[in-house]
Amino acid sequence: MADTAKHNVQPASLKEAGLFSAMQDRLNAPFTGPLLSDLTSIEDGVGDGQNCLTAKDVQDMEAILRAGLVGYAYVYPHGEEIPKVYVFSMTPENIANFIGQHQADCSEMTLTDRMDIAILTTFGGFIDKCPDREMLQNVLQYLVPIQMGETNPKDVPAVSMDTMDLYNEMLEQAQSEMRMEM
Repeated sequence: MADTAKHNVQPASLKEAGLFSAMQDRLNAPFTGPLLSDLTSIEDGVGDGQNCLTAKDVQDMEAILRAGLVGYAYVYPHGEEIPKVYVFSMTPENIANFIGQHQADCSEMTLTDRMDIAILTTFGGFIDKCPDREMLQNVLQYLVPIQMGETNPKDVPAVSMDTMDLYNEMLEQAQSEMRMEM
């Protein structure tokens, strides 16, 4: 099982623990600045031959930023100790669909907020720990039908941590170029 201590799993709900400060509210807010697609054409992807993003990577990253509630999923594939790290918008519906999409290909996962505080862990495709009971109930309303085979998981815009880093680097470069043109 994942070492959830490194992700600071809290015994009380995140709201009760007072972790939703003004700073955290700002972190959870949708991104309101110019996005990469606002500053450059993304039709054929962006970047040079070595460091490039596909148009889908850019669209997914921007969907995540626009939705807010950005968080990380540490997905541990069966038999591996090093997780694959994904970034997506941590709404209850997205969390349920993400778990449903990955339940067959991983032994466990830890979902964290932007500050890397664990909000939920799974063992197989089942929720193991979720300190926020309200969030747990909200996730379960979407997850249970997926687990029961009544519905298929929906596609969740998610990107790898490397894709997010490259997107941020390209966005910063495009913003710098725009400022230099002024």
